[in-house]
Amino acid sequence: MKKITSFILVLLAVIIFVSACGGETEPVRKMFVDGIPTVVKIGRDDCVACIEMNKILAEVDDEIGDTVNIVKISTEEEPEAIKEFGIGAIPTIIFYDTSKSEKYRFVGKVEKDEVIALVEECR
Repeated sequence: MKKITSFILVLLAVIIFVSACGGETEPVRKMFVDGIPTVVKIGRDDCVACIEMNKILAEVDDEIGDTVNIVKISTEEEPEAIKEFGIGAIPTIIFYDTSKSEKYRFVGKVEKDEVIALVEECR
């Protein structure tokens, strides 16, 4: 009985610790850059809409790359991202503000002008 009680206490301590840390995994914490918005595109290399989004994000990077952090995550290379980000379809594009809070989430292609406008709103 004493062993079970000790185990439950340790398990509760771990749960409380993970909850207090926000439950974020290491890759999520490392994807942000302090002081600028982050755009995360999650997709595959062989998805037509994902390829189009890569081109659009490259144009955005050329235009305003010094004021936005663009992160591309491949579900082939990082399958855990599907669960981690709650992905139901690809490409999924997530916009985070400067405080690292999710502001917008889209599935499918987002045009360059809209991406730039949403980045501005995330400042």
